[in-house]
Amino acid sequence: MNVQLSHNALPVRFYCAHTHVQSGGDFLVAQAFGNLHEHLLLAPSKLVLRGLAVALHELVERETRHDVMAHIHAYGERAPAARAFLHLGATSAFVGDNADLLIAADSLDLIVRRLLAVVAALAGFAARWADEPCLGMTHLQPAQPTTIGKRACLWIHDLLLDLERLRFERGRLKLRGAKGVTGTQATFLELFNGDHGKVVELDRLVAAKLGFAATYPVTGQTYTRKVDAFLLDALSGVAQSLAKFATDVRLLSRFRELREPLAEGQVGSSAMAYKRNPMRCERISSLARFVMSLTESTAHTARSSRATPMTIAGASQ
Repeated sequence: MNVQLSHNALPVRFYCAHTHVQSGGDFLVAQAFGNLHEHLLLAPSKLVLRGLAVALHELVERETRHDVMAHIHAYGERAPAARAFLHLGATSAFVGDNADLLIAADSLDLIVRRLLAVVAALAGFAARWADEPCLGMTHLQPAQPTTIGKRACLWIHDLLLDLERLRFERGRLKLRGAKGVTGTQATFLELFNGDHGKVVELDRLVAAKLGFAATYPVTGQTYTRKVDAFLLDALSGVAQSLAKFATDVRLLSRFRELREPLAEGQVGSSAMAYKRNPMRCERISSLARFVMSLTESTAHTARSSRATPMTIAGASQ
């Protein structure tokens, strides 16, 4: 049977992981997980039920003005046996922060794959034009000869450096995990009757269920926003490289050395149909400028994140 997650898949994944991890050896919790899984994972044939779930969530959010509480109420209505365990010991950051990190991980994987495709395409271009001579420039003035292929290798090299940085950031990305309200894990320690080993194991199992090898050892209510700053710095590097490529092509098109492909029927101006405007490069430059501007925002967020009580996971007893 083709099974799909119902409304808002990420919170469902967190609550399924959270409840499933709690279910080991406990019949009532295991029964609750079964109820949660049954009612929140719906086949495509149950579109009406999915629509009702969306409507219920939106209704509760309008009343509570709180997105996570809306999820809790809506899921509790759908899976009543799981209601008591859905958010037990957790906080809104359990959903919001872990969701952000999960999205970041998936996004980095996607960007790396697409950047590899760009590098492969440029490598093919460089090989094709490896021996084609052209005039090298410094300060945009004529200098010594080079080749078209060599020029393309400059773009490739920058992107390879970006790939190295992206893979580094992806490799050290962790989950916030189950850290409780302020990062002390105190609520979970109480739930496990002071058994610190079970608290540590809960954190590990939740991460594993969501596809992470580890969680950040120290958090407050949220994971440190330095993580976001690091990720945006890496993405800014990609934007810089692509903007340089686009600018080079735009300049070289002025000298009729390189040009963007012209689609059939494409015109460059309502008054000057003969023009060949570098539309794709202009779009790359515009998007790159926006991405590069975001690094200032994440830097300010990192330096101004509010302080909350913190501890090291593994030392909360």
